[in-house]
Amino acid sequence: MLRGRRWSAADAYLRPAMQRPNLAVRTHAQATRIEFEGRRAVGVRFQIADETYSARAAREVILAAGAINSPQLLQLSGIGDLALLDKMQISVIAPSAGVGRNLVDHYAARIAVRVRGAATLNERSHGGPLIVEALRYLFQRRGLLTMAPSNAYGFVRAVEGATRADTQLLFTPASSEVGQVVGQAKLEREPGMTCGVLQLRPYSRGHVCIVDRHPFTAPEIQPNYLADPRDSDTLLAGLRYVRKLFAAEPLASFIAAETWPGRDVGRDDELIDFARRTGSTVYHLVGTCRMGAEESLPVDTSLKVRGVEALRVIDASVMPSIISGNTYATTIMIAERGADLLMR
Repeated sequence: MLRGRRWSAADAYLRPAMQRPNLAVRTHAQATRIEFEGRRAVGVRFQIADETYSARAAREVILAAGAINSPQLLQLSGIGDLALLDKMQISVIAPSAGVGRNLVDHYAARIAVRVRGAATLNERSHGGPLIVEALRYLFQRRGLLTMAPSNAYGFVRAVEGATRADTQLLFTPASSEVGQVVGQAKLEREPGMTCGVLQLRPYSRGHVCIVDRHPFTAPEIQPNYLADPRDSDTLLAGLRYVRKLFAAEPLASFIAAETWPGRDVGRDDELIDFARRTGSTVYHLVGTCRMGAEESLPVDTSLKVRGVEALRVIDASVMPSIISGNTYATTIMIAERGADLLMR
């Protein structure tokens, strides 16, 4: 945050460089294919509205489309699993079975409670108080509209006998109307609080793969959340940890009741079923162009795509495994390291 506004990587890195003569930014552009001469990447084909263009690379092509679109573009360009490319009738540039594999993400389930004796965001987000908050933001850059989705975090050992933190807790002084989809939910009018629970090091792995040859078709995204029993065991331990936390002082004095899922959901199988039905991504997807020293992996330790020349991937998709926390800073670090490698 800076002066009440979210400060993004574009604010910190891109905007200060916009006046450089060697930078051209094209918005509303969809990359459709990496262009090759033999096995050397020489450019990128992209589309704006109904017009198709081609950008030629002087040295290297840099792919930074993220954990979903980077493997998608590689597959569309002929780099990927042979069976998939053959099925889609795409000419093979370089076989690489790992492209699109190893998808991993943090999956969160949430417990919400009714609050007493304390103010929460719920009351400030309706009617007159919301108008006041809008004016506070407009003139002071303070208040509700400057807040992050979560305001306090905890890294805890929820599983009995754990030697390091296995669960992240995300506290928000607000609660959504019960049963609504995360991201589309409206805040309740009564005071409430929510705690999100996510396993820090999930074992489950999924995939991203194209479903046809058209770049504007969304790929198949299968994260396989909670497919590994160790993931559901840890998430269950995290949910029970939060219930114990809410039942202990000083928090217990401020909690009137659990509203989501409710205390009638108590057995292990009920809690896991609740987590499967109502949990969601926290948008930490990584790993689909995994980096490593093994020749079988799509990307090497210099971020170069194996099997071709002059092509690198520099984004969260190169992470071999997910970090034990938010992925934003790590992704920026990968970009900084990639920039350093490019300058050599």
